Formats: sequence, structure tokens, C-alpha cells
Amino acid sequence: MATYLPFLIKVGQSGVYSDSMTYEEPFDTKEAFGLWIQHSPFLIRPKIKTPVVQSWLDEDGDDVYLPPSGVKHEAYSFDCSFVYFENDGMANVRIEQFIQRISGKWLKIYDSYTKMCRKGVYVEEVGEAEKFHRRGQQDIVIFKVKFKCNFPT
Repeated sequence: MATYLPFLIKVGQSGVYSDSMTYEEPFDTKEAFGLWIQHSPFLIRPKIKTPVVQSWLDEDGDDVYLPPSGVKHEAYSFDCSFVYFENDGMANVRIEQFIQRISGKWLKIYDSYTKMCRKGVYVEEVGEAEKFHRRGQQDIVIFKVKFKCNFPT
């Protein structure tokens, strides 16, 4: 049997992102809301931004500026799949509480399985195609949350 590894989220503030903003204590989605993480597709190395390029008609090649701090990466979106798997009849309430807690705030996310952390993350969209199953007394709800990651490395 596989061991569950926590999916941790720190909730920050609204407004413009700042490295100095404060965050709440991290919570595990399973412990706090009964939500198991099914899939979290962090990119190991996101797409590199195109450097600043100027081409002159009277010169060969291009003038290219490569920043001394190294290449920069594009922001990216990713869909996390969550599963609610409880027999308490509280699926709708717990999922709504989770969405309310993370929406409209800057987040830091840590996936214990991949051992990857991302900051500058926010909720971009909550999937509408929830899948609801009932097996005996167990309610099983599978849904996705699309996150946007602005600090992809």
C-alpha cells in the first residue's frame, strides 16, 4: 500500500506580490479539508523567456541582451487534481471551504512527493467538471484547481 505524502499550502496576502509578505502556517490539504492530492504536474524546468533582441538592417546578426543574472523563465499554469474521499457527507462543504481559503491570495505550494516548492502561485480557475461517486457510504469527489505560477524555478 502506498504512503500518502502531504501537499502543503501556505496562504499569503492579496494585492501585489512581494517577497516580504507574510503567510499563514502551512496546511496539508488532506488533514485540513480531507482532500488527497491525486496529481500535481510541476514543471522541473519551465520555458525560457525570449531574450531582448534587436535586429538592424545594416548589420549582420542580432543585438541580443542576456541578463547577467541568467536566463529568465515564463510563468505557467498547471492543473492539480484533488480527491475528496470520506464518509461524512461533507464533500460540498469541505471543498467550498478549501476553495474559499486559497482563492484571491498569493500562495506557496510544496508537494512532498516531488519535493518541489513554488512561490508566487495563485488560483487561476476551479474546474467545473467534478466527478462524484458514491461507494457504499463513501463519497468520492474528484476535481481540479488550475494554479498560475509566476516564480517557476
